[in-house]
Amino acid sequence: FKTHYSYLLIIALGILYTILLSNNPTGDSFSNAYLSISGKDMFMPHHLLYSFLGFLFVKAFSFTGISAIKILQMTNVLFACGSLLVIRRMFKRIHKEEPLICSAILFCGSCFGFLRFATDNECYIVPLFFTLLTLYYMQTFLIENKMSRIIKMSICLVVGCLFHQIVI
Repeated sequence: FKTHYSYLLIIALGILYTILLSNNPTGDSFSNAYLSISGKDMFMPHHLLYSFLGFLFVKAFSFTGISAIKILQMTNVLFACGSLLVIRRMFKRIHKEEPLICSAILFCGSCFGFLRFATDNECYIVPLFFTLLTLYYMQTFLIENKMSRIIKMSICLVVGCLFHQIVI
């Protein structure tokens, strides 16, 4: 971790997000949780796969006794940390200086919009993760110029769009 202490920052932000899970979920949060719990009408037009993903996580972790909305909020924490990891990889290609990478991660990970969607059961952090992956594969394509990067980029873009139309 001496040369890669930005990983510690991502872990610390993940712990902070988990501690700060929303105690005041929005109506959409409750709606998403209901769709994930009930398994009915999960495939809503503007966030086609989000409730289905929530359904899978709720079923997988229902044995813990944690409320469904908290499980879904923690799922968003995982995707938020994944987004920060992708941002780290993108910055690592541009700059090798760890302090600059940590500053960028701290800036992105602590802005209000990111914090809000990382700690509530809203559907925006998952498509953001796939959008960042799309940009990462585009960045690697511009460096390596391999067809596999275009395919990965396209798949991530499509999956992101299926999680929410905002990706378009």
